[in-house]
Amino acid sequence: MVPLFYSMGYPINVAVGTSKFVIVFISLLSSLTYSKAGKVDKALGLVLMTSMAPGGYIGAVAVARINSRVLEALVGALILYYSVRLLSRGLKDRLAGATANGDMGAENPSNLPGLPKGKAWTLTSSSLAGFMTGIVAGLTGTGGGALLVPFMVSILGMRIHEAVATSMYSMLLAAATAVVGHYQNGDINPAIGLPLALGALIGAIVGPRMAVKLSPSMLRIVVGSILALIGIRLIV
Repeated sequence: MVPLFYSMGYPINVAVGTSKFVIVFISLLSSLTYSKAGKVDKALGLVLMTSMAPGGYIGAVAVARINSRVLEALVGALILYYSVRLLSRGLKDRLAGATANGDMGAENPSNLPGLPKGKAWTLTSSSLAGFMTGIVAGLTGTGGGALLVPFMVSILGMRIHEAVATSMYSMLLAAATAVVGHYQNGDINPAIGLPLALGALIGAIVGPRMAVKLSPSMLRIVVGSILALIGIRLIV
């Protein structure tokens, strides 16, 4: 959405702010859809959500005051790195002919539920990851999933379906607080944001229903491909 709005002639801060406005609607409806499918780790999601919220507001307020180009390039490189990891794992499983059940079991089990007992580092790392993701999301206009999904899969060992679903759930509060900051800056254009939000609501229903039907290996390939595109876009 950010490059789309920017290519239409809107200033970059308006492109970022309006994109974040649309993301609120996407996150709300898709997280509800994932919750009904039982894919959201709500305990972990609440930790990420509450830590992302202040970061999202800080990033949104700062976007009008700093040049975020260097940050975008660094984040883009990080996202590309994790996209390669997801793609290589997904392609390896597909080429090995893993079945859907076997594939699901190949990943570290998500026994969190939310936060595992005796693992304080999970709470600490999740809070830090959420806060930093909120800042980056507020600065760049992204939802934050491009950072949260790799973190939950690679660091916490979550299954890809639960990671995708929990990331959408975690984005909601941070996106809402970021919108407040962007609104205070005058960076939201409802004339283009509202029509796109209506279309995004349809996608937020269809997308999760498609995702839960994909095998973990196929979902890794899909998510990895999307992350690669996001990373390249941020760098370029």
